[in-house]
Amino acid sequence: MLEMIIHPNTILSTKCKPVEKVDMEIESQIRKMKKFCEASPTSVGLAANQVGFLNRIILVKFRDEWITMINPEILSTNGEQYETEGCLSVPNYFSKIKRAMTVSFSYQDLDMKEHFDTVSVLEAVILQHEIDHLNGILFVQRLPKIKRADFLKKYKIILRKYKK
Repeated sequence: MLEMIIHPNTILSTKCKPVEKVDMEIESQIRKMKKFCEASPTSVGLAANQVGFLNRIILVKFRDEWITMINPEILSTNGEQYETEGCLSVPNYFSKIKRAMTVSFSYQDLDMKEHFDTVSVLEAVILQHEIDHLNGILFVQRLPKIKRADFLKKYKIILRKYKK
């Protein structure tokens, strides 16, 4: 079973590499990621680097269905919203984050066929959060300076409790 990589592990700040083709190794990674997601009932998204794979792969839960996206890319955004976010890699910490309200994006499926779509509200937040992971960005890095300093103080305590 895969293990969640927890902040401040440097893997989470590593930019993931594009997938050139879906071979047996990539298929295996995706199967393991799906199994991990299905075992995490509160999860709505997972990026490959959260479980130690450095490929541009995310799984997102849209309309109660897990979708695998390879090489996802945001093409355009519109509007803004503030939603409370959390992250499996930053346990027991939640904060409102500014995100785009609507996101147009592309991705490839398991056959490397390209897809284009647009999502809004919660699905837009999930997509932006997971693509940020692939770019080595955690949601807490999007906090305003004062809130980020507060996070750093609180997170030391959170991590001590989490590791027990």
